[in-house]
Amino acid sequence: MTEQQNIVGPDQIFFSVTDDKGVITDSNSVFETISHYPREELLDSPHNIIRNPEMPGGAFRLMWDALESGKPFIAYVRNMAKDGLPYEVLSTVTPLEGGGYLSVRTRVSDPEFASKIWWLYGETRGKEDELLGEGKNRREAAEIGAQFINDKVSDHGFVDYEDVQRFLLPHEISIWEKNASNEVVAEGRLAPVSKAVSELRTEEENWSDRQDAMAELADQLTSVGAKIQASLARTADLKTQADVWSGKLTPMEAIPLNVAVSLGSIVTEYVDDLQKRLQALRGSIEHVRSTIALARVQTRCLAAFVREAAEDSAGGRKLVSMRTLTSALTTEVEAMGKDVAQYGTNLSRCERRLQAVLSLIEIPQQMIMDWLKSVQEFGPSVDMPELISAVAGEIESSASMVDELNGLLGRLGTIEQKSPRHMLDLLHTVDAEVRKLQV
Repeated sequence: MTEQQNIVGPDQIFFSVTDDKGVITDSNSVFETISHYPREELLDSPHNIIRNPEMPGGAFRLMWDALESGKPFIAYVRNMAKDGLPYEVLSTVTPLEGGGYLSVRTRVSDPEFASKIWWLYGETRGKEDELLGEGKNRREAAEIGAQFINDKVSDHGFVDYEDVQRFLLPHEISIWEKNASNEVVAEGRLAPVSKAVSELRTEEENWSDRQDAMAELADQLTSVGAKIQASLARTADLKTQADVWSGKLTPMEAIPLNVAVSLGSIVTEYVDDLQKRLQALRGSIEHVRSTIALARVQTRCLAAFVREAAEDSAGGRKLVSMRTLTSALTTEVEAMGKDVAQYGTNLSRCERRLQAVLSLIEIPQQMIMDWLKSVQEFGPSVDMPELISAVAGEIESSASMVDELNGLLGRLGTIEQKSPRHMLDLLHTVDAEVRKLQV
Protein backbone atom coordinates (compact mmCIF):
# COMPACT_ATOMS: atom_id res chain seq x y z
CA MET A 1 0.00 0.00 0.00
CA THR A 2 1.16 3.52 -0.83
CA GLU A 3 3.07 5.54 1.79
CA GLN A 4 2.23 9.10 0.69
CA GLN A 5 -1.15 10.21 2.04
CA ASN A 6 -3.32 13.06 3.28
CA ILE A 7 -3.14 13.30 7.07
CA VAL A 8 -6.23 13.62 9.25
CA GLY A 9 -5.56 15.96 12.19
CA PRO A 10 -6.35 15.09 15.83
CA ASP A 11 -9.18 17.64 15.97
CA GLN A 12 -10.64 16.83 12.58
CA ILE A 13 -13.88 14.91 12.92
CA PHE A 14 -16.13 14.60 9.92
CA PHE A 15 -19.37 13.04 8.98
CA SER A 16 -21.62 12.22 6.06
CA VAL A 17 -25.18 11.01 5.68
CA THR A 18 -26.32 8.73 2.88
CA ASP A 19 -29.64 7.35 1.78
CA ASP A 20 -30.39 3.62 1.85
CA LYS A 21 -28.47 3.15 -1.40
CA GLY A 22 -25.31 4.89 -0.18
CA VAL A 23 -25.84 8.21 -2.00
CA ILE A 24 -24.49 11.20 -0.04
CA THR A 25 -27.20 13.57 1.22
CA ASP A 26 -25.24 15.62 3.76
CA SER A 27 -21.67 16.23 4.92
CA ASN A 28 -19.61 18.73 6.86
CA SER A 29 -16.79 21.04 5.80
CA VAL A 30 -14.07 18.81 7.30
CA PHE A 31 -15.12 15.97 4.98
CA GLU A 32 -14.86 18.34 2.03
CA THR A 33 -11.39 19.48 3.17
CA ILE A 34 -10.02 15.97 3.72
CA SER A 35 -11.52 14.46 0.57
CA HIS A 36 -10.62 17.48 -1.60
CA TYR A 37 -14.11 17.28 -3.10
CA PRO A 38 -16.31 20.42 -3.09
CA ARG A 39 -19.68 20.00 -1.41
CA GLU A 40 -21.61 20.25 -4.66
CA GLU A 41 -19.61 17.32 -6.04
CA LEU A 42 -20.10 15.17 -2.95
CA LEU A 43 -23.85 15.67 -2.67
CA ASP A 44 -25.91 13.17 -4.67
CA SER A 45 -22.78 11.13 -5.42
CA PRO A 46 -22.42 7.52 -4.26
CA HIS A 47 -20.27 7.31 -1.13
CA ASN A 48 -17.83 5.07 -2.98
CA ILE A 49 -16.64 8.20 -4.80
CA ILE A 50 -13.90 8.15 -2.14
CA ARG A 51 -13.30 4.40 -2.23
CA ASN A 52 -9.68 3.35 -2.43
CA PRO A 53 -9.11 0.37 -4.78
CA GLU A 54 -6.68 -1.07 -2.21
CA MET A 55 -9.60 -1.73 0.14
CA PRO A 56 -10.97 -5.30 -0.09
CA GLY A 57 -14.60 -5.84 -1.00
CA GLY A 58 -14.86 -8.18 1.99
CA ALA A 59 -14.57 -5.24 4.41
CA PHE A 60 -17.57 -3.55 2.81
CA ARG A 61 -19.49 -6.84 2.72
CA LEU A 62 -19.02 -7.04 6.50
CA MET A 63 -20.25 -3.46 6.75
CA TRP A 64 -23.44 -4.04 4.77
CA ASP A 65 -24.17 -7.28 6.62
CA ALA A 66 -24.01 -5.34 9.91
CA LEU A 67 -26.01 -2.34 8.71
CA GLU A 68 -28.73 -4.42 7.08
CA SER A 69 -29.21 -6.23 10.38
CA GLY A 70 -29.63 -2.89 12.17
CA LYS A 71 -26.20 -2.90 13.83
CA PRO A 72 -23.50 -0.21 13.71
CA PHE A 73 -20.22 -0.96 11.96
CA ILE A 74 -16.72 0.14 13.02
CA ALA A 75 -13.57 -0.27 10.95
CA TYR A 76 -10.31 1.22 9.85
CA VAL A 77 -10.81 2.48 6.30
CA ARG A 78 -8.34 3.79 3.76
CA ASN A 79 -10.15 6.17 1.42
CA MET A 80 -8.91 8.11 -1.61
CA ALA A 81 -9.17 11.87 -1.97
CA LYS A 82 -9.84 13.60 -5.27
CA ASP A 83 -6.12 14.33 -5.63
CA GLY A 84 -5.46 10.59 -5.73
CA LEU A 85 -3.84 10.39 -2.31
CA PRO A 86 -5.21 8.08 0.37
CA TYR A 87 -6.31 9.12 3.85
CA GLU A 88 -6.81 6.76 6.76
CA VAL A 89 -9.69 6.98 9.21
CA LEU A 90 -11.50 5.15 11.93
CA SER A 91 -15.01 4.95 10.53
CA THR A 92 -18.25 4.40 12.42
CA VAL A 93 -21.43 3.81 10.42
CA THR A 94 -24.88 3.57 12.00
CA PRO A 95 -28.37 3.09 10.55
CA LEU A 96 -30.65 6.09 10.99
CA GLU A 97 -34.13 5.67 12.37
CA GLY A 98 -35.78 7.35 9.40
CA GLY A 99 -33.69 5.47 6.85
CA GLY A 100 -30.21 5.97 5.50
CA TYR A 101 -26.90 5.88 7.32
CA LEU A 102 -24.69 8.19 9.37
CA SER A 103 -20.91 7.85 9.13
CA VAL A 104 -18.59 9.68 11.55
CA ARG A 105 -14.83 9.48 10.98
CA THR A 106 -11.79 10.40 13.04
CA ARG A 107 -8.07 9.94 12.61
CA VAL A 108 -6.45 6.57 13.34
CA SER A 109 -5.10 6.88 16.88
CA ASP A 110 -3.27 3.54 17.22
CA PRO A 111 -1.17 3.12 14.06
CA GLU A 112 0.51 -0.01 15.48
CA PHE A 113 -2.75 -1.93 15.82
CA ALA A 114 -4.05 -0.44 12.56
CA SER A 115 -1.00 -1.81 10.74
CA LYS A 116 -2.21 -5.33 11.51
CA ILE A 117 -5.57 -4.56 9.91
CA TRP A 118 -3.98 -2.88 6.87
CA TRP A 119 -1.88 -6.03 6.39
CA LEU A 120 -5.00 -8.19 6.66
CA TYR A 121 -6.78 -5.98 4.14
CA GLY A 122 -3.85 -6.43 1.76
CA GLU A 123 -4.04 -10.22 2.14
CA THR A 124 -7.78 -10.13 1.57
CA ARG A 125 -7.47 -7.89 -1.49
CA GLY A 126 -4.91 -10.30 -2.95
CA LYS A 127 -7.21 -13.26 -2.37
CA GLU A 128 -10.14 -11.44 -3.96
CA ASP A 129 -8.04 -10.57 -7.01
CA GLU A 130 -7.19 -14.25 -7.38
CA LEU A 131 -10.87 -15.16 -7.21
CA LEU A 132 -11.74 -12.54 -9.83
CA GLY A 133 -9.03 -13.99 -12.04
CA GLU A 134 -10.62 -17.41 -11.64
CA GLY A 135 -13.96 -16.11 -12.92
CA LYS A 136 -15.75 -15.19 -9.69
CA ASN A 137 -17.80 -12.00 -9.83
CA ARG A 138 -17.16 -9.11 -7.43
CA ARG A 139 -20.04 -10.02 -5.13
CA GLU A 140 -18.83 -13.60 -4.77
CA ALA A 141 -15.25 -12.45 -4.20
CA ALA A 142 -16.41 -9.96 -1.54
CA GLU A 143 -18.41 -12.63 0.31
CA ILE A 144 -15.39 -14.93 0.40
CA GLY A 145 -13.22 -11.96 1.40
CA ALA A 146 -15.54 -11.18 4.31
CA GLN A 147 -15.27 -14.74 5.56
CA PHE A 148 -11.50 -14.58 5.14
CA ILE A 149 -11.35 -11.47 7.37
CA ASN A 150 -13.64 -13.11 9.93
CA ASP A 151 -11.38 -16.13 10.10
CA LYS A 152 -8.00 -14.37 10.00
CA VAL A 153 -8.64 -11.97 12.89
CA SER A 154 -8.14 -15.01 15.12
CA ASP A 155 -4.42 -14.56 14.36
CA HIS A 156 -4.62 -11.43 16.52
CA GLY A 157 -6.59 -13.00 19.38
CA PHE A 158 -10.15 -12.20 18.27
CA VAL A 159 -13.06 -14.60 17.83
CA ASP A 160 -14.46 -12.84 14.75
CA TYR A 161 -14.76 -9.35 13.31
CA GLU A 162 -17.58 -8.43 15.70
CA ASP A 163 -15.10 -9.13 18.48
CA VAL A 164 -12.65 -6.73 16.78
CA GLN A 165 -15.30 -3.99 16.72
CA ARG A 166 -16.07 -4.35 20.43
CA PHE A 167 -12.38 -3.81 21.16
CA LEU A 168 -11.57 -1.27 18.46
CA LEU A 169 -13.91 1.62 19.13
CA PRO A 170 -13.39 2.05 22.92
CA HIS A 171 -9.65 1.53 22.41
CA GLU A 172 -9.33 4.11 19.64
CA ILE A 173 -11.62 6.68 21.22
CA SER A 174 -9.78 6.58 24.55
CA ILE A 175 -6.51 7.44 22.76
CA TRP A 176 -8.08 9.96 20.41
CA GLU A 177 -9.81 11.95 23.18
CA LYS A 178 -6.51 12.31 25.05
CA ASN A 179 -4.96 14.00 22.02
CA ALA A 180 -7.92 16.04 20.78
CA SER A 181 -8.46 19.51 22.22
CA ASN A 182 -11.54 20.47 24.19
CA GLU A 183 -14.27 22.33 22.33
CA VAL A 184 -14.79 26.03 22.86
CA VAL A 185 -18.15 26.59 24.56
CA ALA A 186 -20.52 28.46 22.27
CA GLU A 187 -22.18 31.65 23.45
CA GLY A 188 -25.25 33.58 22.37
CA ARG A 189 -28.13 31.77 20.69
CA LEU A 190 -26.36 28.40 20.83
CA ALA A 191 -25.34 28.64 24.49
CA PRO A 192 -28.17 26.34 25.74
CA VAL A 193 -27.23 23.74 23.13
CA SER A 194 -23.54 24.00 23.96
CA LYS A 195 -24.24 23.63 27.68
CA ALA A 196 -26.38 20.51 27.16
CA VAL A 197 -23.79 18.92 24.86
CA SER A 198 -21.01 19.65 27.37
CA GLU A 199 -23.05 18.04 30.15
CA LEU A 200 -23.78 15.09 27.87
CA ARG A 201 -20.06 14.56 27.33
CA THR A 202 -19.48 14.54 31.09
CA GLU A 203 -22.21 11.95 31.57
CA GLU A 204 -20.71 9.75 28.86
CA GLU A 205 -17.25 10.00 30.44
CA ASN A 206 -18.70 8.93 33.79
CA TRP A 207 -20.47 6.00 32.17
CA SER A 208 -17.29 4.99 30.41
CA ASP A 209 -15.28 5.17 33.65
CA ARG A 210 -17.82 2.95 35.43
CA GLN A 211 -17.70 0.35 32.68
CA ASP A 212 -13.89 0.39 32.68
CA ALA A 213 -13.93 -0.24 36.44
CA MET A 214 -16.48 -3.02 36.01
CA ALA A 215 -14.43 -4.65 33.22
CA GLU A 216 -11.34 -4.62 35.45
CA LEU A 217 -13.32 -6.17 38.29
CA ALA A 218 -14.78 -8.87 36.02
CA ASP A 219 -11.27 -9.73 34.82
CA GLN A 220 -10.05 -10.01 38.42
CA LEU A 221 -12.99 -12.26 39.32
CA THR A 222 -12.28 -14.47 36.33
CA SER A 223 -8.62 -14.70 37.33
CA VAL A 224 -9.46 -15.66 40.93
CA GLY A 225 -12.06 -18.12 39.66
CA ALA A 226 -9.36 -19.82 37.62
CA LYS A 227 -7.15 -19.97 40.71
CA ILE A 228 -9.96 -21.64 42.67
CA GLN A 229 -10.40 -24.19 39.88
CA ALA A 230 -6.69 -24.98 40.14
CA SER A 231 -6.93 -25.11 43.95
CA LEU A 232 -9.81 -27.57 43.82
CA ALA A 233 -7.83 -29.72 41.40
CA ARG A 234 -4.94 -29.74 43.86
CA THR A 235 -7.34 -30.69 46.65
CA ALA A 236 -8.40 -33.68 44.58
CA ASP A 237 -4.71 -34.58 44.20
CA LEU A 238 -4.44 -34.70 47.99
CA LYS A 239 -6.66 -37.78 47.96
CA THR A 240 -4.35 -39.41 45.46
CA GLN A 241 -1.43 -38.75 47.80
CA ALA A 242 -3.46 -39.99 50.77
CA ASP A 243 -4.25 -43.22 48.91
CA VAL A 244 -0.55 -44.07 49.10
CA TRP A 245 -1.05 -44.51 52.85
CA SER A 246 -4.67 -45.70 52.59
CA GLY A 247 -4.00 -48.92 54.46
CA LYS A 248 -2.15 -47.14 57.25
CA LEU A 249 -4.34 -44.06 57.86
CA THR A 250 -6.88 -44.21 60.65
CA PRO A 251 -10.55 -43.45 59.77
CA MET A 252 -10.15 -40.11 61.55
CA GLU A 253 -7.35 -39.28 59.12
CA ALA A 254 -8.81 -40.70 55.91
CA ILE A 255 -12.48 -39.71 56.12
CA PRO A 256 -12.06 -35.89 56.33
CA LEU A 257 -9.81 -35.85 53.26
CA ASN A 258 -12.20 -38.05 51.28
CA VAL A 259 -15.23 -35.96 52.23
CA ALA A 260 -13.40 -32.70 51.48
CA VAL A 261 -12.49 -34.00 48.02
CA SER A 262 -16.09 -35.10 47.37
CA LEU A 263 -17.43 -31.70 48.40
CA GLY A 264 -14.73 -30.07 46.30
CA SER A 265 -16.12 -31.74 43.18
CA ILE A 266 -19.49 -30.07 43.89
CA VAL A 267 -17.80 -26.69 44.38
CA THR A 268 -15.97 -27.22 41.09
CA GLU A 269 -19.30 -27.37 39.23
CA TYR A 270 -20.35 -24.08 40.83
CA VAL A 271 -17.02 -22.44 39.99
CA ASP A 272 -17.25 -23.66 36.39
CA ASP A 273 -20.72 -22.12 36.17
CA LEU A 274 -19.43 -18.90 37.75
CA GLN A 275 -16.76 -18.65 35.06
CA LYS A 276 -19.42 -18.99 32.35
CA ARG A 277 -21.52 -16.29 33.97
CA LEU A 278 -18.49 -14.01 34.29
CA GLN A 279 -17.82 -14.53 30.59
CA ALA A 280 -21.41 -13.47 29.83
CA LEU A 281 -20.98 -10.45 32.12
CA ARG A 282 -17.74 -9.51 30.36
CA GLY A 283 -19.56 -9.70 27.02
CA SER A 284 -22.30 -7.38 28.33
CA ILE A 285 -19.70 -4.93 29.60
CA GLU A 286 -17.86 -4.90 26.27
CA HIS A 287 -21.14 -4.28 24.44
CA VAL A 288 -21.98 -1.33 26.72
CA ARG A 289 -18.45 0.07 26.39
CA SER A 290 -18.67 -0.08 22.60
CA THR A 291 -22.06 1.63 22.59
CA ILE A 292 -20.79 4.37 24.91
CA ALA A 293 -17.71 4.88 22.72
CA LEU A 294 -19.94 5.26 19.66
CA ALA A 295 -22.08 7.81 21.51
CA ARG A 296 -18.94 9.68 22.56
CA VAL A 297 -17.61 10.05 19.03
CA GLN A 298 -21.03 11.19 17.79
CA THR A 299 -21.26 13.69 20.66
CA ARG A 300 -17.82 15.04 19.70
CA CYS A 301 -19.10 15.51 16.17
CA LEU A 302 -22.22 17.24 17.48
CA ALA A 303 -20.05 19.57 19.59
CA ALA A 304 -18.00 20.42 16.50
CA PHE A 305 -21.19 21.35 14.64
CA VAL A 306 -22.30 23.55 17.54
CA ARG A 307 -18.99 25.40 17.37
CA GLU A 308 -19.18 25.75 13.56
CA ALA A 309 -22.78 26.95 13.72
CA ALA A 310 -21.84 29.52 16.37
CA GLU A 311 -19.20 30.92 14.01
CA ASP A 312 -21.56 30.93 11.00
CA SER A 313 -24.37 33.49 11.08
CA ALA A 314 -26.31 31.54 8.45
CA GLY A 315 -25.76 28.06 9.88
CA GLY A 316 -29.09 26.69 8.62
CA ARG A 317 -27.56 23.59 7.04
CA LYS A 318 -25.55 22.92 10.20
CA LEU A 319 -28.73 23.03 12.28
CA VAL A 320 -30.22 20.28 10.11
CA SER A 321 -27.04 18.24 10.54
CA MET A 322 -27.16 18.78 14.30
CA ARG A 323 -30.66 17.35 14.45
CA THR A 324 -29.54 14.34 12.43
CA LEU A 325 -26.68 13.71 14.87
CA THR A 326 -28.98 14.24 17.86
CA SER A 327 -31.41 11.66 16.47
CA ALA A 328 -28.60 9.15 15.93
CA LEU A 329 -27.27 9.80 19.43
CA THR A 330 -30.72 9.27 20.93
CA THR A 331 -30.87 5.86 19.26
CA GLU A 332 -27.47 4.93 20.71
CA VAL A 333 -28.37 6.09 24.22
CA GLU A 334 -31.65 4.17 24.09
CA ALA A 335 -29.63 1.10 23.10
CA MET A 336 -27.42 1.72 26.13
CA GLY A 337 -30.50 1.45 28.33
CA LYS A 338 -31.29 -1.99 26.91
CA ASP A 339 -27.66 -3.06 27.22
CA VAL A 340 -27.55 -1.98 30.86
CA ALA A 341 -30.71 -3.99 31.62
CA GLN A 342 -29.03 -7.13 30.24
CA TYR A 343 -25.85 -6.21 32.03
CA GLY A 344 -27.76 -5.90 35.32
CA THR A 345 -29.24 -9.36 34.86
CA ASN A 346 -25.82 -10.90 34.23
CA LEU A 347 -24.33 -9.02 37.18
CA SER A 348 -27.02 -10.29 39.58
CA ARG A 349 -26.46 -13.86 38.40
CA CYS A 350 -22.72 -13.54 38.97
CA GLU A 351 -23.22 -12.13 42.47
CA ARG A 352 -25.55 -14.98 43.47
CA ARG A 353 -23.24 -17.63 42.07
CA LEU A 354 -20.21 -16.03 43.71
CA GLN A 355 -21.97 -16.01 47.07
CA ALA A 356 -22.84 -19.69 46.62
CA VAL A 357 -19.22 -20.54 45.77
CA LEU A 358 -17.95 -18.72 48.85
CA SER A 359 -20.46 -20.52 51.08
CA LEU A 360 -19.67 -23.95 49.65
CA ILE A 361 -15.91 -23.59 49.58
CA GLU A 362 -15.82 -22.95 53.33
CA ILE A 363 -16.95 -26.52 54.09
CA PRO A 364 -14.12 -28.52 52.47
CA GLN A 365 -11.67 -25.79 53.50
CA GLN A 366 -12.72 -26.14 57.16
CA MET A 367 -12.55 -29.94 57.03
CA ILE A 368 -9.00 -29.86 55.68
CA MET A 369 -8.00 -27.30 58.32
CA ASP A 370 -9.45 -29.52 61.05
CA TRP A 371 -7.58 -32.51 59.58
CA LEU A 372 -4.27 -30.66 59.66
CA LYS A 373 -4.89 -29.35 63.17
CA SER A 374 -5.67 -32.86 64.41
CA VAL A 375 -2.58 -34.35 62.76
CA GLN A 376 -0.37 -31.61 64.16
CA GLU A 377 -1.85 -31.89 67.64
CA PHE A 378 -1.99 -35.68 68.03
CA GLY A 379 0.62 -36.71 65.47
CA PRO A 380 0.04 -38.75 62.29
CA SER A 381 -0.39 -42.50 62.45
CA VAL A 382 2.17 -42.80 59.65
CA ASP A 383 5.10 -40.68 58.53
CA MET A 384 3.72 -38.61 55.64
CA PRO A 385 5.57 -35.25 55.52
CA GLU A 386 4.84 -34.63 51.82
CA LEU A 387 1.07 -34.92 52.34
CA ILE A 388 1.09 -32.74 55.45
CA SER A 389 3.17 -30.10 53.68
CA ALA A 390 0.84 -30.18 50.65
CA VAL A 391 -2.25 -29.79 52.85
CA ALA A 392 -0.70 -26.88 54.78
CA GLY A 393 0.24 -25.13 51.54
CA GLU A 394 -3.23 -25.61 50.08
CA ILE A 395 -4.91 -24.22 53.21
CA GLU A 396 -2.80 -21.07 52.99
CA SER A 397 -3.45 -20.68 49.26
CA SER A 398 -7.23 -21.22 49.44
CA ALA A 399 -7.60 -18.88 52.42
CA SER A 400 -5.90 -16.13 50.43
CA MET A 401 -8.21 -16.71 47.46
CA VAL A 402 -11.34 -16.67 49.63
CA ASP A 403 -10.25 -13.33 51.11
CA GLU A 404 -9.67 -11.98 47.62
CA LEU A 405 -13.08 -13.18 46.41
CA ASN A 406 -14.81 -11.62 49.41
CA GLY A 407 -13.09 -8.33 48.65
CA LEU A 408 -14.13 -8.44 45.00
CA LEU A 409 -17.70 -9.34 45.95
CA GLY A 410 -17.80 -6.27 48.17
CA ARG A 411 -16.58 -4.10 45.31
CA LEU A 412 -19.32 -5.36 43.00
CA GLY A 413 -21.89 -3.43 44.97
CA THR A 414 -19.92 -0.18 44.96
CA ILE A 415 -19.98 0.42 41.20
CA GLU A 416 -23.15 2.37 40.49
CA GLN A 417 -25.14 1.44 37.40
CA LYS A 418 -27.43 4.25 36.31
CA SER A 419 -30.22 4.61 33.82
CA PRO A 420 -29.35 6.72 30.76
CA ARG A 421 -32.49 8.79 31.41
CA HIS A 422 -30.53 11.98 32.11
CA MET A 423 -28.63 11.66 28.83
CA LEU A 424 -31.92 11.25 26.94
CA ASP A 425 -33.25 14.37 28.67
CA LEU A 426 -30.15 16.30 27.58
CA LEU A 427 -30.59 15.14 23.99
CA HIS A 428 -34.22 16.20 24.11
CA THR A 429 -33.03 19.63 25.26
CA VAL A 430 -30.54 19.84 22.38
CA ASP A 431 -33.18 18.91 19.81
CA ALA A 432 -35.74 21.33 21.26
CA GLU A 433 -33.25 24.23 21.28
CA VAL A 434 -32.12 23.52 17.71
CA ARG A 435 -35.74 23.39 16.53
CA LYS A 436 -36.27 26.83 18.06
CA LEU A 437 -33.35 28.15 16.02
CA GLN A 438 -34.81 26.69 12.83
CA VAL A 439 -38.05 28.65 13.21
